[in-house]
Amino acid sequence: MTVKKLIILVGLLATVFLAGCADDADKKTGATQETLAATCGGAVLTVGTKCGDSIAPLSRNTYTFTAEADGVHTITLSVTESDLSWYLVQTMQICDNSLLAVKESCQTSALSLGVTYTVEVDEYESVAGSYNILVAGP
Repeated sequence: MTVKKLIILVGLLATVFLAGCADDADKKTGATQETLAATCGGAVLTVGTKCGDSIAPLSRNTYTFTAEADGVHTITLSVTESDLSWYLVQTMQICDNSLLAVKESCQTSALSLGVTYTVEVDEYESVAGSYNILVAGP
């Protein structure tokens, strides 16, 4: 391979890499139309009501919610500004689908009507930020 061809190949690879980074940055910073919701106003969540919160670097926010029906629920973190995951304490279930995700959403195992559950949101990236949290019933 000649030096000229090698330089062209390196240039093409750099272009592809940088384009991929830009796409990731766009996904991270707002490819979604969703905006930060009204502040949660405490650690108690209402099923079906989205609220916004913030998190410090390498920290954990803890919330509780009471299941309003038997069945599988969906817990979603959206409009995230860092690598967040959630952990449902009673079922020992974690949701961390991908690094630098704008949204982390997973279904729980079957929850029971009237039982209060604890969900912890963890920040792993050493970056403070904000996010929305939503617990949706079956």
